[in-house]
Amino acid sequence: AREMTGYYFDSRTFRDRKVRSLSHEHKWLWAALLAGEQRTRLPGLIQCRVPSLADEVQITVEDALTGLAKLEAVEMIRYDRENDLIQVANAPRYNTCPNANVLRAWYGVWEELPHCPLKYEHIRVLVCSVNLQTASMAEAWSATFGSVLRAWEDQVPDIRAYARQLRSRWWSP
Repeated sequence: AREMTGYYFDSRTFRDRKVRSLSHEHKWLWAALLAGEQRTRLPGLIQCRVPSLADEVQITVEDALTGLAKLEAVEMIRYDRENDLIQVANAPRYNTCPNANVLRAWYGVWEELPHCPLKYEHIRVLVCSVNLQTASMAEAWSATFGSVLRAWEDQVPDIRAYARQLRSRWWSP
């Protein structure tokens, strides 16, 4: 069993317009992605096979695939079928990183995931949940995810500015 710590499920989830439009089975699928057995310490990036996810929610594999397609169509998830990787893009928004040790643990989980574009793109979402203004957090970021981002310096020259930009878009009323 995987150890789960500090992962929150927002009570407003099922009042969301996108979630309300889903069938009963697909709402359970969404709940499983947010709070089920498949998730890890790393918020928003889940590796799981569809049959396992279907079994957890007690629906058919076909229903699970249909549900994932619907969740992807309304931009609630991104799904890499080849690598069985699902990104719940807003998960870091609701699960901020409390300290440098947790950030290092997230990186350990991230390193074990298959190498694919979705894995690397998730770093750009994850940076919004990290307070890079503290020295210990900035140092831990630089030693972990920041080392990966160094390859992207031409695209994102100031990661702090990029994080502020994403935060203002996500957290503005």
